[in-house]
Formats: sequence, structure tokens, C-alpha cells
Amino acid sequence: MRAYIAPVVLCAVALGGAGFADAHARVVVLEGTREVAGRNLAWRRCVDLGQGRFAEFAEDRLQGGGVTWSGSEGWEVDESGGVHPLNADFAQRRLRSLHWVFAHGALISKRHGTADDEPFTQEVARGLPVTVSRGAAGTQVTIAGDLAPETWTLSDFREVAPGVAVPFSEVTGAGEGGRVVHVSKAQMIPESSGCITTRPIPVNPVIFSEGKARAEVGIEFDGRVVVRASINGSRPLPFIVDTGGHNILSSTVAASLGLTLEGRESTGGAGGARIESSRAMVDSVDIGEARLVNQPFLVLPLPYPAIERGKDDPIAGILGLQLFERAAVTIDYAQRRLVIAPPASTARSASGRLPIEFIDDTPLVNAALDGRPGLFFIDTGNASTTMLHTPWALSEMDVDMLRQGERGVAMGVGGLVPRWTTRGHAFSVGGFDLGGLPVSFSESTSGAFASRATAGNIGTDILANFAITFDYQNATILLLRTADYTPPAPLGLGAAFAKVSPDLAAVVAVEPGGAADRAGIVAGDRIRAINGQSLQGLSTLEIGELIRRTQGPLQIRIERADKTTEVSLER
Repeated sequence: MRAYIAPVVLCAVALGGAGFADAHARVVVLEGTREVAGRNLAWRRCVDLGQGRFAEFAEDRLQGGGVTWSGSEGWEVDESGGVHPLNADFAQRRLRSLHWVFAHGALISKRHGTADDEPFTQEVARGLPVTVSRGAAGTQVTIAGDLAPETWTLSDFREVAPGVAVPFSEVTGAGEGGRVVHVSKAQMIPESSGCITTRPIPVNPVIFSEGKARAEVGIEFDGRVVVRASINGSRPLPFIVDTGGHNILSSTVAASLGLTLEGRESTGGAGGARIESSRAMVDSVDIGEARLVNQPFLVLPLPYPAIERGKDDPIAGILGLQLFERAAVTIDYAQRRLVIAPPASTARSASGRLPIEFIDDTPLVNAALDGRPGLFFIDTGNASTTMLHTPWALSEMDVDMLRQGERGVAMGVGGLVPRWTTRGHAFSVGGFDLGGLPVSFSESTSGAFASRATAGNIGTDILANFAITFDYQNATILLLRTADYTPPAPLGLGAAFAKVSPDLAAVVAVEPGGAADRAGIVAGDRIRAINGQSLQGLSTLEIGELIRRTQGPLQIRIERADKTTEVSLER
């Protein structure tokens, strides 16, 4: 489950002429506010024009953060003060393009009041293309993005020194998800020390109980990694441990804890849909003997299929990036345990030691599927098979073969994603070769599965073979082979369903000519019972187990409109 929060980097500097007005003035410093989700954040950006370095920060206890670029290294600071690298090739190409924008601002500000200027596209060396166009609303700068192009509208240009102009208004996005920067002060200074672009120092480290050097807790495993955590001293609540997400609380749990919600924004994830959300500050998060303090949480109405667990407590939320940035976290699937320790050097020899990369906030590794190399997300929130991203699959795989797979559904923050699953694939990562694996393909054109920079999203079917140590601060993971995990057998329904209430499952997709289609089941049907057993209190996982252990036809009670019928499904 990937909840994507874009880094806060906007282009602003515009230089007139071939050189600077003052040969010694090489650093531009801008100050003002950044408005996002109805909140105004104190904001500052500095740009070293001579070196192409820059740093930007928005100061706020709930929505702050920033990015630094040294010219060779990029770092992102999340809203909680945690830090992780931006070291993937795509991320660094993006930062080089921002470098070009800052260093060649004359091309941006020139004739900025003319509405009919021809757009131009600059091919940036080792970077991403930058397109500049002008119109009545201002000057637009667009940089090619992973999921979609990033476009800023720059206006209200003012000369802050002879030959140097900056836009005092910058807008990115639209509606509630948009961000607006208002510059109130701009100056040029001669000292490069006025622009610190080195690795930021993280704040709010993990606190361990007195005398403890680490924390170890049990995992509840249902395909997802679930641990119990206390919020502000509450009883332990179940949270998904998700390398593909940020800290999230369900709206219901936030209300029960009496948290104060602030701001209004929209959040996306694996599905293409956007969900309205707010933020809340949590004083303490206790995971066994480990404590996180002063943690902002995104609060949103998590969809019922994502949180239901039958008779068990529903999922309260996600523990994601903010935990992994502050600790070396080991997930041992075979032993059903999670270990939180101080960031380690991970320098010990291990055949499964490999670097991780970041485009934004999810760890990536180089791996190969059926001998085809690619950059894959390691997503502990993916409770099922590896999901191929549409552009990579269209380029590298036999898509007609993938479409012949079993119908299913993936669940993400952005909603349900229908998919096909095929079996018998080979996967290689970190010196380990795995075979006979299922792989899913959704043909998504929006959301995380439409990424153009990555190949796919590694899920439980691969991860559950290992004990995995994530060390974000040292950009390293360790893989230790601990099990031969057998993914659940296919259901053979030719349909995908999701639990939508305590006693109902909804059919969300039907494969033409498949078993469900032959039985007369259609998308939108609601399942009330299977083989005479009510679905009341059964989780989606338990429903799957009920189907797998049934020999012969399945007797399914279907509700459609105001009618209830029994159908017999032959697999």
C-alpha cells in the first residue's frame, strides 16, 4: 500500500543575462509561506547558483519537510523530521533537471509577460526534459515525472537584483491537492555557506526502554505484516507495517482516541482514486519496548476491504516510512517477529546484502523477473503476489499471456484494482533464485502501478521466504533465506471479490467464460453465504480457505438488486 506524498521542490530562480549582476553574489535565498490543504507553512529555499546546489524546507509540525541536493546527493526530509536518500537514477535525473532550471533562469524569466511565446523543451544532460511555456496565467515549467508530469505555474516576477528576477507566486497542482508558494523576501548573498545542502540530521529518534538496546514484537500474519502498537497510551491496536506507506490512522480510530484533526487534503495510492484526508499529531507510538514521539499521522477513512479481519480487531492504520527512517527494522516472516534496533552499518558479510534506492519514499532493489532486469519496489504492505507495473510489463512481458491469468483484485489506499495472476515465473534478487511464483498484472493507467520508472511491486509471495533487515539510513537491506513459502492455491472462481461489510462480499470483476461467468454471476453481485455458511464474521482470508477446502461445486447465495438466489459454481 503505497501512499505517495510528493517532495516539496519548486523551481524559482531566474537569472538575466549571461552572468550575475554581482560576480560575488552566488546564493539566492527566498522566504515566504507555502499554502497546502488550508494551512500556511513557513517556507525557505536557497540556491547556490555557482554549484547548482539547493535546499528547501517548509516548517510545520504536521506537514513540514523538504529536500536537499548537493549536486551529487539528494535527501528528503519527511513531515516528522525523518530522513532518507533520493538516490535512484530517476530521482537524481529529476534533481539534475531542477539544477538546470536554477542555473538557467534567464530562459524562464525572459519575456515573461508575453502570452504568445513559443514553448521550448530543454534536454538536460543526465536529467529529465524540462518544458517552458507562457500564457496569461503565468509561466509554466514542466518536468517529466514518474507517475505524471510535474507542472508549476510561476507568476509575479520581480527583479531582486540587477539582471536577477524571481517569481513571487508559484502554484503546483489544483484544488485541495494543490500547493501555493508566496514569496515575501528574496535576496542574494555571497556566501555559499548560506545554503546548506548536505545530508540533513534526522530528529525524534527511536527511544528504547531503559536497559534495552532493541525491541522485539510478534507479528500477526495474514499475508500482511501486522503488529500491535499503542497510540498515546491506548490499548495495543493492530497496524500494518508497510514499507510502501506513511504513518496512517483510520478516521474511526482517530475519533476514538480524541485526536484533533487539522487541514484537508487528498491522498492516493495503488488505486487511481483520491481520498480526502486530514492530519493529527500523536505524542507517542509504542511498539513493544520501542517508542516514537511527536509523530504526525495522516488520518483518512480506510476502505473496509483494507481493514477488515473477520472477528479480529480491524486494522487501525499503517506504520510506514517514519519508522523505517529511524531504525534498522527486521521482519522475520518464518519466525513471525519484528525487531527494531538502532540504525546499523549493515557492513557484515552477507550474500543477501544489497543496496536500496529511493525515487520518493519506498525502497527499491534491482532484481529480475523471468530473466528480465528491473527496479522493483519492496512493499511489505502488498499482501499477495508481485504486481507488475503497466509500462514495464508492456515493454518486457508477453501481455497476452498475462491477460490469460486468473481474475483477482488488489487493495490499496486508492481503492480496488482488478488484476490477472499467472503462475510459474522465476524471480532473482540479492543472489537468491526463486521459481514457480505467481505474478499479477493490472494494466493500471493511474496510481502507483502505472509507474514508468519501476518494474513492479514485490509482495508477500516473495518476501515471506526471507528475514529482511531494512536500513534506510545506510541505504541497505539484508536478505536471509529462512523458509520455502508456498503461496495460497488459486481459488478457481474466475472472479474477484472483496469483503464490503461484516456479512457481505461484493463481486468486483468476472472473467468472461470463467467459472463464475458460467454460473451466471456478474460484477456487482453480493455474496451472502457459501455452502450454507454465512459470511458473517469471516475475513476475506477465511472465505478463501473455505472455498479451497470445498470439494465439488460451490453453492453460493447471491443478492442482486432486491432478489436472492442460489447458484452452483463448478470450478
